[in-house]
Amino acid sequence: MKIYPSHEPQPFPELRGKIIKFPCFAELKIDGELNWYKAPIRKNGKGYLLNKSGKGRKDFPVTDYLDEIIHQHGKEGINILGELHYGEGKSLALYDLLENQDYDGLNFSIIDIDIKNMSYLDRREELTRLFNNVDPPLSLVPAYYCEDATDLEAVQKLAEMEGWEGIVIKDPDSRLVMGPCSWVKIKFKEECPLMIAGISQDQERIEVIVPAADPSDNDTRVGVKVPNKIKVTLKVGDIVEIEHQGFLKTGGIRHPIFKRKRER
Repeated sequence: MKIYPSHEPQPFPELRGKIIKFPCFAELKIDGELNWYKAPIRKNGKGYLLNKSGKGRKDFPVTDYLDEIIHQHGKEGINILGELHYGEGKSLALYDLLENQDYDGLNFSIIDIDIKNMSYLDRREELTRLFNNVDPPLSLVPAYYCEDATDLEAVQKLAEMEGWEGIVIKDPDSRLVMGPCSWVKIKFKEECPLMIAGISQDQERIEVIVPAADPSDNDTRVGVKVPNKIKVTLKVGDIVEIEHQGFLKTGGIRHPIFKRKRER
């Protein structure tokens, strides 16, 4: 793989939707790095990946495979949106990616294709035509049609049970929008009770103890933001409920959020 200097920061869709309309599609949320694949503009040319900051990657199995498919279908010059990830891309896989930035075995899960004024449903059909039969390191992100809330709940349960980070809900008529868009992201979260080990005197912050999974290892202290008006009601040794998105291999927790003090 070749990693080369940054281009200009890249525009990407920003999932800011709050309202779910039915019917809809629910895609599995891959835990990786969002990238554009910039297809070559000439026959037999080479494409490359660009992330949000403009960091580029090329000349590794993912881009070689994408180039082959693009040339086969005559789609030179198109942009394809996807997640670059390590392994299957399930919850917490982002940290494996960050540790393996130059690994040639990274995978790319395809999410969308940049075709102007085309609905999500039509874009999805185009992606299926291009990538339905691909093999690793490429895949097409699974999308489930949900007629109503019961269907959506079933997809959520399946995705959570299988260990994915969450789901992304899309209107069949929606266009591909750069910046804030109507797509709704739902990440799976859990809560756990943790003990306060320290309280900052000058910041809206406490430290909680995350017990080690292996008794022979040391526990981990994790900082959590807490508003001052709540912080003054807390003391070291209190048990608080912390919402998070999973336990890290390093011993910490992902995206900790203070929820409440547990009453004794």
